[in-house]
Amino acid sequence: MQKQKWKDSEVRTKILQDIEDDVERGIKYILIEAPTGIGKSWIAATAALWNREVVILTPQKILQNQYDESFDFMKIAKGKGNFMCKQLDDKYDCSYGDCKGCDYYPTNPDFAVDAEGTENETVYQNDNLQRNCPYWVQRKICEKSSFSVYNYSMYFNTQLTDFDYSDQGAKKIKKILICDEAEQLEDQLGSLLSLNLKESLAKKIGSDVLQKRIHEINLTTNIEHIKQMIDDLIL
Repeated sequence: MQKQKWKDSEVRTKILQDIEDDVERGIKYILIEAPTGIGKSWIAATAALWNREVVILTPQKILQNQYDESFDFMKIAKGKGNFMCKQLDDKYDCSYGDCKGCDYYPTNPDFAVDAEGTENETVYQNDNLQRNCPYWVQRKICEKSSFSVYNYSMYFNTQLTDFDYSDQGAKKIKKILICDEAEQLEDQLGSLLSLNLKESLAKKIGSDVLQKRIHEINLTTNIEHIKQMIDDLIL
């Protein structure tokens, strides 16, 4: 594995050599346990360039920002709650908008890649620079990039499902998946099976009936009643 020109250390070099040896032996799953400050992000970036592509998952946005600030070739994507919705005149964030058929949705031909799979890779938007939805622009740049950094929740909900109104077709699964803070992976997967019913959200969408039904839920509420409520929402 070719080391990069970033600040190196004997420990990092040893870890990289161990990773290379394991890969050559056909080992698919590699766990690295190392103290804070050892340079795990540096190791992840080097492994990414070695394979010319990667998806890195983190549990927190602050860790995404660290990758973004440390490695210019990496692209991050954040959830809809971080962007104001043009469709709703920037009064609410994008999680309240309806992406299907949205006039601000960018198309894949709007984006291109230079020096793909290298430390000099650049992903840029050819057209509609100011008009497009900022959430979708940063997401499509991240999807187009060879080196993508997501938080766990966004990756599971956008890259492992087709229910996102994306026009790109089947998602490309990259060669390497790196799970930062991997001890949280099980909890993150478990959270996908949970659903929060909040009165405040029912109020925002203007449904007094739904707000009343949620308010009446308590410890004695029959689970079938709750399932029927969810079915009604979906249908």
